[in-house]
Amino acid sequence: MAARRTPIEEAQKLVDDFAAAAGETRKQRLTALFAGVYEQLEAERREVLDGLERYGAKQRRLAEKLREETQALRAEQDKTPQDAQRVKQASEALQWDLRVFDERRQALSYVCETPALIEQRLGALARSIEAAID
Repeated sequence: MAARRTPIEEAQKLVDDFAAAAGETRKQRLTALFAGVYEQLEAERREVLDGLERYGAKQRRLAEKLREETQALRAEQDKTPQDAQRVKQASEALQWDLRVFDERRQALSYVCETPALIEQRLGALARSIEAAID
């Protein structure tokens, strides 16, 4: 039920089914269920946040590389006489890295939503478990 691929409505039904089958130990079993769901979703959330930190570090390194490539291109353009082949190579390398940087930046907004979606799922399941305890 904690798996994000399981629709929340189905997960809530699983909570209800679990609660119905729990019998006299309902409160203890539902408390343990919440602990397990929390542990699993918190681990997923932590993993995503660690990935975001790595993603950000790579973007920072790529931004630094872009600055260096821009400076190298300007230096090649300022030389007299210009080496057209080197200017072209430097320009193409810069364009490629700019494209990669921009695509990664655009994907970042989706990636940043994931921890919030995990938290929302945990909240919904917590409410379902709490309602089943009462």
